[in-house]
Amino acid sequence: MQKRILKYGLFIGLLAFIGYQSVYFKKLSSKKNSADTNLQPADFAKKFWETELVSYKDSAVEITAFLKQYAVDPDKTYAAYNKSDGIGSSAFFLLKGEGVISEINTDAILLQLQPAAGAGTIKISTGKYFGNAIRDVSGKIKMGDFKNTMDYNQVAAELNKMVDTQVVLPFKQKAVKGDAIKFIGCATIPKGPLGTVPLEIIPVQLKY
Repeated sequence: MQKRILKYGLFIGLLAFIGYQSVYFKKLSSKKNSADTNLQPADFAKKFWETELVSYKDSAVEITAFLKQYAVDPDKTYAAYNKSDGIGSSAFFLLKGEGVISEINTDAILLQLQPAAGAGTIKISTGKYFGNAIRDVSGKIKMGDFKNTMDYNQVAAELNKMVDTQVVLPFKQKAVKGDAIKFIGCATIPKGPLGTVPLEIIPVQLKY
């Protein structure tokens, strides 16, 4: 009788040990604690800008095709291309295109889209940007990747600085009305039909 009890006791103990180890390894594998997330926000942003975002630019949607699709079926287009995290009523879209500068203001330029006739006008932001579009547009940076929300928000701030210093400022020094340019940038679009106000783009690339 005692041998049987001892046998069952050892069996139960073995099951408990195996179960504990399974849970333990599962927690380790699911925890997002890579070398990247241990970087300081400025270093994390720099690495993302130079590696992840560069490759993600190739997936930008051509803006005139996007606007045509959106006019026909906003819901389907919104669902197909947005990188929303499910929070809020707006989502981020990475768009590309080309056009001719029709107006230059202090914090924006108006761009007449080309080459499609009647493609419309968009606004390229050239002022200081304080939002999260650059951080969130790829869908690859998540709040859960960081130890606290301060670091998560600081990554957005650092990426915005890079847009200002590496994209916007060099461009503003050369921009002239009538110039033809190519762009890649982020648009924040609320659900539903687009209004009549020109779509605003936060640029991540501007080229002549």
